[in-house]
Amino acid sequence: NGEWSADTENAINLTNTESLREHGGTRINCYGDLSPWETMISAEENYAHPRVSLTATVSDIVDAGSGEGLIGGCQFWNRPNPSEISDAIESYAESGDLDESFYAQGSWALTGVEFLAYYLGADRDDQAGGENNMTLLDDVYPNPYRYGYFVDFREPTSDEPEAVKYYVMGRASWEAPDIQGDQRTVYGCSDGDSKGVYKFVADEPIPEYDNTDDIAGTLYAPKITNDAANAAEAGQRNSPAQTPLEIEWMELGHATNGEAAEWIAEYDDITQADYITEHTEYSVDEIGTDVSVSDAVREADLTVLQSASGNQSYITNEDIVEWAEQYEANGPDGVDEELRRVPFLETRAAAKEIGASIEFNKAEGVDTVDNSQPGDFIYFGISEFNDALADDEGDVQLDRVDGGVVYRGVLESNYNVSTLEPVITGPDFTDSPEDADDALRNIDNVYTMRDGRVLCCEDGFGGPARSYPNDGLYVYQPKVTVSAESAAVSSGSTGSVPLTASSLPAGFSGARLTVSTSNPEVASITGVSFSDAVGLTESSISDDGSSATIRMADVDTNVRYFLNEPRERCLNATKQSLSV
Repeated sequence: NGEWSADTENAINLTNTESLREHGGTRINCYGDLSPWETMISAEENYAHPRVSLTATVSDIVDAGSGEGLIGGCQFWNRPNPSEISDAIESYAESGDLDESFYAQGSWALTGVEFLAYYLGADRDDQAGGENNMTLLDDVYPNPYRYGYFVDFREPTSDEPEAVKYYVMGRASWEAPDIQGDQRTVYGCSDGDSKGVYKFVADEPIPEYDNTDDIAGTLYAPKITNDAANAAEAGQRNSPAQTPLEIEWMELGHATNGEAAEWIAEYDDITQADYITEHTEYSVDEIGTDVSVSDAVREADLTVLQSASGNQSYITNEDIVEWAEQYEANGPDGVDEELRRVPFLETRAAAKEIGASIEFNKAEGVDTVDNSQPGDFIYFGISEFNDALADDEGDVQLDRVDGGVVYRGVLESNYNVSTLEPVITGPDFTDSPEDADDALRNIDNVYTMRDGRVLCCEDGFGGPARSYPNDGLYVYQPKVTVSAESAAVSSGSTGSVPLTASSLPAGFSGARLTVSTSNPEVASITGVSFSDAVGLTESSISDDGSSATIRMADVDTNVRYFLNEPRERCLNATKQSLSV
């Protein structure tokens, strides 16, 4: 019980700090995380980043020679009045310039881009009488490659915290980062339709770099590999509630944060004037004199929409296809130096082009327990399991569950995750209130508490109908698990097999369990040994050695986990081992 209050006298508007302005500011900040080095990291949920819509790829546009029905919203970033591109596309279809109208994914998030220009110092020449006109912002304009990253605020207690953008971790509509206990491995979820879950692994622990420009590492995209997740391969469409996802991580590239920053800076001087001069034959001096701005914008729009190259002010479609071809031929380290930027600045498009599983719909949460270690669980929240996850294309073709799925993986010895197990499945939008009232729907973020339980927050925006209108907060209690390691034992010899119990949120007071061999003719149990920390113990072995019954009690509370104890004691309590 208690109240939260804001310290308004000592609060800082971080957007007005010089270090953040040097990065171009920030936009659409979603939730973040407390880093292992005790700083706050915000995730830029830059919904305007897609250069292709939904399941389309860049090569689809190049092969078709046109972006009609395929192009994404980011291709109109430096268009005068960029947020009006949807209305413009509709008008071009009505006039017969386009075959039909369509929505360029992410174009709604172009609203506010011109306000970023004002923030960076542009004259507000396109504002008159409260209306936004077509006057070009040709003095200062935001660089699209500066948004869509994790933003770390170093030295948070100083008079002016230092803003650091982790460009090398990839560009997306990030919902959240989760940095593992090795301080090298970072998992991130990109929100929106047909998006990705990504992994970054630094060469060294991130806080050990004296200069954040020197942070070096490898960016990965997921590839779902199991046939059961694919209706075409499985011969049937399986339920996501019973189907784990097996993951192989595809290396996209290796770079330093400083290299990525230099690549990004090459696009800093591009303005709205370039949108017209790059895609028409008009010069800057002719715009507004020999041709009206609106007519010039129309011509530029149709060039961007109907060409194979897209917006030529930035990385072109041909560049991305060429990067993918060199990647396939030579591997991620064998691409031309000029193309190394592609997976870091155009992460989603690059990953799609090499066949990664960029199919997740609204990947909105990822978290592990603080200071995570190998063997700990990591949770991923997929807010809606539909669209690209439930269609007839791609690697994932499962049943549709509009209410979403929460997945759980186990951190391996190198902090890799190779299997995502579904642990919570939401309702479908067609379900009745009786089914929907007590079901987690549209998971937005997850938080793993020190005792292993997981807070699950909802962000429902559609069906299913409930008997109450508000979202809920749920607590997920993992089942207690006991696992046995393997041991290689030669004929006539003995070996020990540790048993490990995990997910004990209420701590450990005692246990009773039976262990058995799968084939007593091959191996038998000869004895049981206990940790010295356990006070009262008892065991019995069957006559044929096929099973052992084990009883124990922590009578001296040497093991029991208390909520106010440090992380180390929690680990000792929740991962007690026996040798059999």
